[in-house]
Amino acid sequence: MKKTLVLLIGCLAIGNSAIAYETAAQKAAKKKLDRYNQTGTFENCINYKNIKKSVVIDNNRILFELRGNKTVLNTMDNRCESLEFERQFNYAVRNSKLCAKDVIYARRDTCMLSQFEVLEKKS
Repeated sequence: MKKTLVLLIGCLAIGNSAIAYETAAQKAAKKKLDRYNQTGTFENCINYKNIKKSVVIDNNRILFELRGNKTVLNTMDNRCESLEFERQFNYAVRNSKLCAKDVIYARRDTCMLSQFEVLEKKS
C-alpha cells in the first residue's frame, strides 16, 4: 500500500509541473499577442520566405512575425489538439506561399489554416 501511495504522489507532482510549464508558455504567447490590435483586414496567403518567427498562442491560433515589421494572426476554424502542447508544427508550401486552407501538421494532428489577419502594433 505504501509503495502505491508514493508512486501516485510522484505522478501527481510530475503532472502538476508539466501543467505549470504549459501555463507559463501560454501566458508568454498571449502576452506577445496583447502587443497588437486586430485590424479586421485579412490576407489569403503569406510568402513563407518572409516568416521570421511563428508563435503558437493556443490550439487554434498562430501568430506569424514577418519581415518588414508585419505581423499576422491565423485563427483556425477548428481546434488543432496537439498544437498548444507541442508548440510547433510543420507544413509544406506551394508556389512559396502559405495560404488559407493549407494543412499544418502538429505531431498527430492534421489541421487546416484559415485566413491571416493583419495586426498592428499598439502604441
